[in-house]
Amino acid sequence: MNVKAFSGKKNEKDVAFHLKRAFLDRSDVEVFNDLQIVVDGESAQIDHLILHKYGFIIVESKSVKGEVNVNAHGEWSRSYQGKWFGIPSPIQQAENQQKILKMYLKSRDKDLLGKLLGLQKGFGGRTYDVLVALSSSALIRRDEIPEDINNLIAKADQIPAKVEDLIKKYKFSVLKLDTRPAFTDKEMQAISNELKGLESAGSSKVEAVEALEPKAPEKKEAKEKHKSEEKRRETSSVDARWVLACKKCNETKGLVAKYGKFGYYTECPKCHTNTAMKSDCSACGSKKTKVRKSKHTYALECQDCQGVSKITVDSEMRVMSQ
Repeated sequence: MNVKAFSGKKNEKDVAFHLKRAFLDRSDVEVFNDLQIVVDGESAQIDHLILHKYGFIIVESKSVKGEVNVNAHGEWSRSYQGKWFGIPSPIQQAENQQKILKMYLKSRDKDLLGKLLGLQKGFGGRTYDVLVALSSSALIRRDEIPEDINNLIAKADQIPAKVEDLIKKYKFSVLKLDTRPAFTDKEMQAISNELKGLESAGSSKVEAVEALEPKAPEKKEAKEKHKSEEKRRETSSVDARWVLACKKCNETKGLVAKYGKFGYYTECPKCHTNTAMKSDCSACGSKKTKVRKSKHTYALECQDCQGVSKITVDSEMRVMSQ
């Protein structure tokens, strides 16, 4: 990993840490990190997504050293070694992610939302906000940035306060007879489960917290235990059934295994919908699973119970057995 990529990941982990710590005990707010969404041929990678009673907040992390400025036209620039360079607008990036998120949620409204007076509720009318989280080392030229953009920018440790202010604004506006819809507890749980399935491996709460905590030197006993666990995982027998099915039409036959930007997935021969291979462990229900490939065999490994489920494909990468 190069220095730029490492810095970017470090800032993402910093933001994840502060968000998780701020909203850990909140039942009306949930934080998701590193979501990968694919819908209708469009894809988006969302650094951080906050679900609350009235909608969603996307937080785009940007690792920036030096000064940051935004002109009246919304054009971003940063300083590096005494020179200024133009950079893509993180706000525009977040808004593009927001469009794809809306597309995805719209395609899932019947599964995630209930009905009102016999009519299916949708995700329209919900609130969708974006924020930009910059590195703690960045120097933001606040006096030169337009106010509407300035309000969307904060450093990593200030992001939770920004999120809290947005949620409070909607909460109090509803108390003033605002007609904005709010999610029920049941809908919040359904949406939460859906979004957890979109998180990439390595975005767990523990990793987010460990990002800012010093790590003690790994002792010999711990190393040996780790090796033992790895060996047991590699030799673990198949103890759970892994069933692949198209998320749109539920087809299970003739699925074609493929690999893309967001990992392993299958393409449906009937409706041509792409469906991620990664799924919950059918043995223990854990979401901490990984998909691995060896020649013509795919394996779904559970990090909690060490269960391994396998499928095979033929020379044309069609799923043969599940």
